[in-house]
Amino acid sequence: MKLKNMKLYLTLIVIALSAPLVFGQLMDPDNWQYFQSVQKVNTVLEDGNELWYGTEKGLVVVNKETYEQTWHHKHNSPIPSDDIKAIVKIGDTKWIGTYDLILMQVNEEGWENIPVPISEDDLLSNQTPLLYCMKADDEGNLWLGTNFGVLKYDGTSFEIINYTTNSELDNTFQDVWAIEKDENNHLYFSSFELYRLEADGTYTNLSDGDFNLFAYGEARLCYGNDKLWYSTFGHNIASYDGENWTWLSQDSVPGGILGGIELDKNGQPYFYYQNNGIYKLQGETLVPTAEELTQNGHQNIDHLHFDQDNALWVTHKASFRSNANGTLTSGILGDYPFVNNGFNFIQEDRNGKIYVINDYKHIKTFTYEEGWQTLTPDLPEMDMAYMSVSGLAFDSQNELWISSSIGLIHYDGQQWEIMNEEINPDVPFAGCYKLIIDSNDRKWMIIPGSAIARLDGDTWTVFDQYDIPWQDYAYFMKLDSQNNLWLSDTEGNLFRINTDDTFDQIETGSIQFDEYMRISNIHFDKNGTLWIITSYNEGRQVFKRSGDSWIEIVDDYEYSYYTGYLAEDDNGLYFSANSAIVHLDEEENINYITPENSLMQGSYVGWLHFDNQNNLWINNYISGLSLYSPTGFTVTSSEEIFEEECAVKWQAYPVPATEVVTIEAVHTSFNDKRSISVNLMDATGKVLKTYSVSTNGRNHLTFDMEVAEYPNGFYFISIDGLPAKGIVISK
Repeated sequence: MKLKNMKLYLTLIVIALSAPLVFGQLMDPDNWQYFQSVQKVNTVLEDGNELWYGTEKGLVVVNKETYEQTWHHKHNSPIPSDDIKAIVKIGDTKWIGTYDLILMQVNEEGWENIPVPISEDDLLSNQTPLLYCMKADDEGNLWLGTNFGVLKYDGTSFEIINYTTNSELDNTFQDVWAIEKDENNHLYFSSFELYRLEADGTYTNLSDGDFNLFAYGEARLCYGNDKLWYSTFGHNIASYDGENWTWLSQDSVPGGILGGIELDKNGQPYFYYQNNGIYKLQGETLVPTAEELTQNGHQNIDHLHFDQDNALWVTHKASFRSNANGTLTSGILGDYPFVNNGFNFIQEDRNGKIYVINDYKHIKTFTYEEGWQTLTPDLPEMDMAYMSVSGLAFDSQNELWISSSIGLIHYDGQQWEIMNEEINPDVPFAGCYKLIIDSNDRKWMIIPGSAIARLDGDTWTVFDQYDIPWQDYAYFMKLDSQNNLWLSDTEGNLFRINTDDTFDQIETGSIQFDEYMRISNIHFDKNGTLWIITSYNEGRQVFKRSGDSWIEIVDDYEYSYYTGYLAEDDNGLYFSANSAIVHLDEEENINYITPENSLMQGSYVGWLHFDNQNNLWINNYISGLSLYSPTGFTVTSSEEIFEEECAVKWQAYPVPATEVVTIEAVHTSFNDKRSISVNLMDATGKVLKTYSVSTNGRNHLTFDMEVAEYPNGFYFISIDGLPAKGIVISK
């Protein structure tokens, strides 16, 4: 499945939309879509008219003049891992390193993974090898800062350098968080102490036991104008002129956490702080600058870059701002309008439009015809820095209501209205939590002070513990088919508020409630059966009501811990868990959807939602949104639709394979002598090996792939833009 250039000319075709979820299709790449943010920028490389951003979710290449983007990630490119920590250019080759220490080179011949031969014996402790940074020296060697020292790669072999392999180094040379180079080709390594590699191959400890020059974590290090700038564990800032250290006065250093140090093209150092702006050095004092790029210092800055024209590019999460080309420009990196992969709520309005809240306060919508949009107009002009959204619902007129920390918010399709006690004294709260709208258009919400509020037309009614004897705080609400409101508290009690405002307490004493255990979700299935999910109970958290009794649903999945969300289709109930989706069918048999037996990305599952076309939306807290269709999607650009229709032959055989798989493809885009990328992927979509294969004449490709080295199992083969095909290796 080809996902390239999805932002432009997106066409989405869904076939047999009402089909139920089919477990046999969970490994088919065409059945999955992924909507995610690049999350955060780790590094940037300038190459001519392009900026190459290494992010937590892949590589984004931005044209500095047009701002056009190309996003490479593990679902649409040979990149096997998305968290890119460093990009370095040596000659015409770019070197890309990921957090899990995968090294790739990119040049005109394509992408190639370079194996890094690390064994358990090479690590300093029982740990996973990690990459923090990379730097090239003047001889073309590549230096990699890792959690077990430095790796030097000369293009042929790797050398490990740490205190166990070099007697000059002591045990403060372990994790290397930053590497810098001066004009004399000296390399500086920031580990627990700062070391310099001399021209004769020896190492000098520049910290020399001075605690003020001790670092732990992401040290900030840069060189320019004959000075090395260094920020340490205590976020002290010092410069080194080759002989002596000079410290900036603490009185001149802004409060907050230093994000990094960057030099402009004139060698002027700039310092950027979390939620405290960008500062430049004037004399011995740091003064604020570029305030238009940081919203007067209120915008957190993750990364800062001066391009070759000395224009400034700043990033915060997935968003960027720049004063390049003489104008202030802002945008979001990647193909989707998400500033990060934090989503709370997946809701659907009465017309089938999907709504999500991104980063607690940004409202995004999705339809299959239009793709993703940002809801306009923006929320009312207020101090939104600390706003959080905790509920979202639609009334009978399909108007949007939001419960938030700044009050109840109403959107009628044209304008916003905020209701809180500051704006209107009749409103009984400053902020509200949870939200549900009954069939009479009455809005119910939980409010501070251990109470719930109801808005009926223009009339507010408040229920507190004197009206209904819940304990501590109200926690979760749900409506049944009779318009009764069910309410749980933080002590494991369950109540039903009837339509005449009387209440009944539902027995829960037969459930063994531990300390802090509460009912975190209430659900009525299509047969009217009551289900609850409890929290803080060692994973055994699902109960159903049978008569006057509770029946616990126990599964034997070792790592299942329910996260409190569920959805339902004709095949049963689906519960989100920390490492799976737990499926309970009509006969109460349990199945599991995991990253190992499906193409679901991420392991910590949050919101689940079946939309009106019976496709399943899955919120993975770190990896964004996954969308599963039992019958598959075709997601391509308009040009690619034409190309795929012209593919008259694409096969891989034999099945099962033992030693060799023969691949044959005929496609109008296969020009004579063109180099085609062929990927072998495991069942999770991870690229195991990429082959660069020349066509066998116009439109034709034939290739024998050796697979004897791979263990038995299910694999995928993908060829430039054609749908992936599954193969089985069995020896």
